[in-house]
Amino acid sequence: MTADPPPDRCGTELGYQDHLAGVPFPEDNGGDPCGCRRAHAAKRADYRRRRYLNHSPLSVDATGTRRRLQALAAVGWSLAEQSRRLGWHESTAHRVASRQWVWVETAEKVRGLYDELAMTPGTNRRARNDAARKGWPPPLAWSDEEIDDPDATPAVPVDDGGLDELAVEHVIDGATMRLTGPELLAAAIVLNGRGHDYALIAARCRSDVATVRRVLNTAQQRAIREAAKRRAA
Repeated sequence: MTADPPPDRCGTELGYQDHLAGVPFPEDNGGDPCGCRRAHAAKRADYRRRRYLNHSPLSVDATGTRRRLQALAAVGWSLAEQSRRLGWHESTAHRVASRQWVWVETAEKVRGLYDELAMTPGTNRRARNDAARKGWPPPLAWSDEEIDDPDATPAVPVDDGGLDELAVEHVIDGATMRLTGPELLAAAIVLNGRGHDYALIAARCRSDVATVRRVLNTAQQRAIREAAKRRAA
């Protein structure tokens, strides 16, 4: 038996989305006893009004949103958990990830969650395994500039055993080439230790400053945690 929407969601757009996700509408002979249909109609009317006032669409290509949701799943954040953190029904992220277009506000919310969690491993092993089976690239496979580009392809990180040390050495010595996630990290640590700024490192690795900063900050935080564990042992 399917549960009713939470009482505080009845009469809202979220309540309407619950119905779309499988919660049956009350038997009403065409009426709207829970108010969800009226809420959805009001949202549609508001969208048309705002689009008219803005003189531009309020939706964007869903490529970046889809890639961010999938990348978080690849590092252990299930789509259901992402939905919960975004304040959505647990199935909404799955539906959003299959769309061609999304609301601008939806894309911004997903971008915010991605920025918060991309470098923090989740704990859902099943989500990670499912993402790997489906070929969903993790966050390090995307630069911040390319993740929204439909024509961009991911630099899928390989495991440490497959790291191309020669490519890393070439970049450290001054060459410019696209690196995988582990290779980017290895090169960035050495170059940053030699005093090079993020812009130079990004140029050498064909990445962007934001990605280099995130990779190095994550490595620093990991080193701090490991040092704390050793002191506590």
